[in-house]
Amino acid sequence: MVDRSTIWPKLVLDWRAYAGNSQGDPQINVIVRPDLWSRYTYYERYAFVRKFGNDAQSFGYQLLILDSQDFLVAAYTCQSIPPSPTKILQDQTSVSPEPSAQSQPVPCRLWLSPNYPTLAF
Repeated sequence: MVDRSTIWPKLVLDWRAYAGNSQGDPQINVIVRPDLWSRYTYYERYAFVRKFGNDAQSFGYQLLILDSQDFLVAAYTCQSIPPSPTKILQDQTSVSPEPSAQSQPVPCRLWLSPNYPTLAF
């Protein structure tokens, strides 16, 4: 098993964040070193993508993992759910927002390329 604390910083070559627009959601592209990515087992790749995907999703971003040739090697995408409108409760003295029930998890998918070579199996 690869020690994440020492190899993850070496694995990532670069990353780019793109703001969302009318044609798509905001996304982060992480560029990884192909020689190190190919040393990961399936489970190590899964752990890497899940960790970064959860972090990206918490800020509202989709995550794509690319190699240095811009070949898609993994993705963590979540369904966009627009925020529910807040109901306003009114009484005689004040107006206050009612907490929205947005505690449901956002449906996300993790994908790993089955065509990318793995040397560690």
